[in-house]
Amino acid sequence: MHVGIFGTTECGKSTLLRFLIRQFRAKGIKTLVWDPLRDPQYKKTGADVVTPDVSELLSAMRRNPGAAVFLDEAGDEKGNETFDHIARKYRHGGFALHFASQRFKDLTPTVRNCLGAVFAFPLSEIDAAELARDFRCKDLKAAAEELKAGDFIYKTRFGDPQRSSVKALFGKV
Repeated sequence: MHVGIFGTTECGKSTLLRFLIRQFRAKGIKTLVWDPLRDPQYKKTGADVVTPDVSELLSAMRRNPGAAVFLDEAGDEKGNETFDHIARKYRHGGFALHFASQRFKDLTPTVRNCLGAVFAFPLSEIDAAELARDFRCKDLKAAAEELKAGDFIYKTRFGDPQRSSVKALFGKV
């Protein structure tokens, strides 16, 4: 399933990504990270590949079918066409794709339509409204006003929303 992780700066997106990477690694699943900002914390997760280069990521994906793939700053303009391709084509290879961005609307409609679930951290009112509309869930709109840094709403495309926090996840490790 493709997952979107959205929220403002310093709200917990990258912390959640690193948590998820460790969870997949603990299950023996290869993890591949596209990190254009070169955050040194991703190397500490033990991810199999951490790269700022989209071509290198695609090569790693071809070598590692079924890997968990993490695309931090996925709203980056330079990657949108490639990310459309990844969202459409690589879902059939058993990949678990995670697109993280500050703004939901920065992802292309193709990528947004392929998402099966979202983690909504605090968002701008505009992004929260758009996310709530796309996922047909009024509760996601609350992400704009009620959530604090580290808190999120998890929602699958057809499931009920669940509120939680990064702190609560770390208690489950």
